[in-house]
Amino acid sequence: MMRLVAGCVLVLGAVACRPPVEPAPPPEVLQGENFEPTPLEPTEPANKAAGDSIELTIPGVEGEFIELESLRGKTVVLAIGGTTEAHWEAMLAWLEGVQEADPARRAAILVASDPEPDALDDVMSPVLLGWDPQGAVAARLSVARLPTVFVIDAEGQVVIVRPGFEAADRDALDAAL
Repeated sequence: MMRLVAGCVLVLGAVACRPPVEPAPPPEVLQGENFEPTPLEPTEPANKAAGDSIELTIPGVEGEFIELESLRGKTVVLAIGGTTEAHWEAMLAWLEGVQEADPARRAAILVASDPEPDALDDVMSPVLLGWDPQGAVAARLSVARLPTVFVIDAEGQVVIVRPGFEAADRDALDAAL
């Protein structure tokens, strides 16, 4: 037994109602002086900023785990991105340079957010490789976009966070090392 009653459906004594549909505001409202569009990118690149500490366990590509806490005493560069991004190869090369410049006092970690495990099969690098197919590491740090790079000092505190990997980003990251 079904009966339509003013936007509601009566099905065997149960009532399911749809909320009323509100029309979109007219264009003049969207362009008025009181209208503030939602920003395309949050004002902060992540939920961790300079001075904050990060405690994180990162799943590795071989099923192992990378504990940031185990790297205390070293400056850590943590990059979160994916192999399909435009700057992937440049970012990996930069991280390798960071790692090789002072391996006793630096650690570079690249967390790939690729859904396929074989995306990292051909990557041979001194950089620690993490694999985060569900984006859990990115979500835990609330990164605004990929790639995002963190420089973390020897005490485990964030020095700088940079979303992106353009030339200006690399200059700022190099200065933070």
